[in-house]
Amino acid sequence: TDIESASRQSASPEIDPQKEGHIPIIKYCGGCRDLIPKDGPPRCPSCTTKQNRESDFYSTRERAFYGKKGWKKARLVQLQEEPLCRLCSEQGNVTPAQVVDHIVPIRNGGSPFDKNNLQSLCKPHHNQKTARELNEMKRERSKNAKVH
Repeated sequence: TDIESASRQSASPEIDPQKEGHIPIIKYCGGCRDLIPKDGPPRCPSCTTKQNRESDFYSTRERAFYGKKGWKKARLVQLQEEPLCRLCSEQGNVTPAQVVDHIVPIRNGGSPFDKNNLQSLCKPHHNQKTARELNEMKRERSKNAKVH
């Protein structure tokens, strides 16, 4: 059927434009794995925006920290000791934690390995907290830019 053939085509990362119907060549987004035009950027607009926000937010040094063995071990221990999202638990919900968050960001003087500065969060709560921190950082930058 037409539906079956369309779903087979959309599941394929590349489609031949020479065939009838000229479907553009596509590839998987490097972030979310959605299908996007092959001749475009490596990520869909949503993932590109997210990547740009994160690259503005995290310095190269900070990104490198999260790839190091010491952090990976601390993260694993934290998730074993606190496997549920702390903020969901405070609201009476049970949600597995996926992210270990620094309560006080390292860039603001927070201790990177102090258990009292770590909390387990689900992705939505971590994303909300990160967005708030990013907005605060932008406000500070614009306030400092106006002063100078």
